Parts: sequence; structure tokens; C-alpha cells
Amino acid sequence: MSLLCVYLYKLVYMTIKFLLKQKNNPSAIYIRLSSGRKIQCICSTKIYINPKTWSTNTNKILPKYDSGKISNKTLSDLSTFISKEYFTDFKNGVIINTIWLRGVINKYHNQIPIGSEDWKIFFEDFIKRHKPNGNKAILKRLMDFQGVSKVLIKNVDKRFANDYSKFMLKRNFLPYTINQELYYFKSILEQAKDFDIEVKDDKWKRLKVKRPKPITLNQKEIDLIYNHDFRDIPKYYNLQTLVILGIYTGVRLSDLHQISMGNIVDGFLRIKTKKTNTNITLPVHPRVYKMLEREFHIVDRGQFGVLLKEVGKIVGLNRKAHGRKYGGANKKGDPRKQTEEGTFPLNQLLSSHVMRRTFATQSYGKIPTQLLRLLTGHSTEQMLLKYIGVSEQDAAKALLKVWQNE
Repeated sequence: MSLLCVYLYKLVYMTIKFLLKQKNNPSAIYIRLSSGRKIQCICSTKIYINPKTWSTNTNKILPKYDSGKISNKTLSDLSTFISKEYFTDFKNGVIINTIWLRGVINKYHNQIPIGSEDWKIFFEDFIKRHKPNGNKAILKRLMDFQGVSKVLIKNVDKRFANDYSKFMLKRNFLPYTINQELYYFKSILEQAKDFDIEVKDDKWKRLKVKRPKPITLNQKEIDLIYNHDFRDIPKYYNLQTLVILGIYTGVRLSDLHQISMGNIVDGFLRIKTKKTNTNITLPVHPRVYKMLEREFHIVDRGQFGVLLKEVGKIVGLNRKAHGRKYGGANKKGDPRKQTEEGTFPLNQLLSSHVMRRTFATQSYGKIPTQLLRLLTGHSTEQMLLKYIGVSEQDAAKALLKVWQNE
């Protein structure tokens, strides 16, 4: 057989076959490309199915499952794409092997062979490079959403936002959480512009969210915590100290360690906040002095939340309140905690934020809002009102009440 005949044989008699190599669910569909004895390539198509939907006789998806996102048409389109690439590259003398086949499949999925410039192309890679200490949970959800085909930065647009929102809603995430993640993605796109990367400036529609009113304690509930005797249970005794200090100073959990007699001058507590790096001066409540007679230590935010819920249950903070709490595994058995919104006993909704919000809520309407803003360290009055869940009408009523008491 002449060289020309061999060439034409390989060009014409190239075959493509799909197969499964495993029985796990999901399993990758593999592709075998053959042309004579020397060209035998096999690799994953990066398309995954349930093995029960596959026919080992026809090497196709069973007719009753041949619909939806993955179908025989999907495989047919991939086969046609590979065939066109094969005929073009073979004629141009390109070496046809498994590496070549893998590259063509990447190209089909809008992917590019791994390289040092991937961060300029793929959304996931840009996040990994420029947000190495970013929210890993969000990145994991993005990777679950995109599957085997990485999202291109230039394709993060309105359609992406809509599809991602649907993806999150199906997994029982709240609209508030979804909006936060879309805002996070928007901030990353703004960062991408600094590197002259093509970005679509679409205005994404945010999901409508009705925020639950912030959880706060009334004076009776504060007294229940303050008056309970926890001296025989060190972890609750320490927690009680931290909570009372937080409620009567309004400082964040990360700043509670600064509350000491050494930082009190002429009846005023002076500290520099860790989060905003601002100096604040606070009057010292008698109960704060009482707590400073004790020895106490700071606990991390997670442990604080757990202990506070336990303390709340012990002292009887059982009134029904509407809010959000972390539940257990989701309906699909995913061990990651999901946020649940509804009406629950107050003790189940407690977190470290309740101290600061209680301070602001208890003080609101009793002292000028501008002064309260300075005490809490909020940069604007609007931020303060949003933090404690006060509307413009509530603010007007509070001002009227102050005037009436003058």
C-alpha cells in the first residue's frame, strides 16, 4: 500500500466510540479515537452520567433517559467537533495522540490547556490567584455550579447571575445569601478590570429580600442573663461576663479584650477598634465595673455562639422571634450547614452580634443618633439605622418622643 493510500485510509477511516469505564455514580463518559494501529487515543470527555442510564450494547444513553442537559445529541455534537478538528490537524501534520485529544475536548468545553495565563481567562482561576484568602465556601459552590466546564470571565454576566441564583435556590440557600455572593462576584469583576481583562458591565438583578428584624434583647432579658448565678460553671460564668460587657459597651467581640480598668480614665473607656481602626470613647456602666471585678478570657466566635445559645436556654430566653439560624445538613445530605429562616425560640437565634445590636437598640431614642453613631463607630447614620433595623418612620417617631420629653 502506497503512502498516499495509507494517508487517505487514516483520514477516512477514523472512528470514535464512547464508553464507560466505571460503575460509580456519577461516572465519566470516555471516548476512544482510532485510526489504524498507530492512532489509539482514549480519555475522559469530562461529561458525567449515572451508569444506570447507559447502554453497554449501543454505547449510548438509553432512550428513556435521552433528554435533558446530557443526551446522545451532546455526544454526537462532541463527536462531530472532534472529527472536524481531526481532519484539519491530520492534514496539517499535527501529531494525533491522547494529549491532542484531551486538548480538543478542553477546547470543546470552552477550556484552554492549563497554563500560566489561565487567571486572565477563567473566573475560578482569577479568584484563586487574586483572592487566595477569600471565601472558600463561595469558591467551592462556584466550582460545583460550573462543573467540568470552567466559567470564562467574559461570560460572567446577567445570564450567569440568573443561572447561579437558580442553582443556589435549588440548594435551599436564602436570597440574602445569594445576593451577597453575587455582590462578591461583582467585586471580583471590578478587580479584573484593573488587569485589562474583558468584563461585561451588565447590571444584575438582585433577588428581592425582606430582611428579618435584627435580634436584640430587652431589659428584662438582659437582667435574666446578668442575675443568673453561673459561678459553679466556669465556661458559662466567663460567657456571662463577656455578654454583659458587650451589651453595656457596644464593642465588637474582637475588641472585648480591651475592656479593662487600665483603659478607663475618668469614668470613660477608651479603645481603638480592630475592625475600623478608629478611636472611640465610651461611658462606663456600673454593671461593666462589676464584671471587671472578675477574671475573664476571650473565646472564638464559633464557641461564643454555641455557649450563648446554651446560656440563653438556661436563663429562659424562650420568647418566639423571627430570624435566621444555621440548621444541619441539607436535604441532599450535604454536611455543610444551611441557613434556615423562620420563627424560633429566642435562644436559638443568639449570636455575638446580639450584644452590639442590643446596646444600639437600647440606646436609640434615648441619646441623639449622631452621638450613638460615634459610640458604635458606624461611619454614617444610615449604616447605624440599617444595623439595628430602624426605618425612616421609626427614626421620626423616636425623634418626636425625644422632643416630647424635653
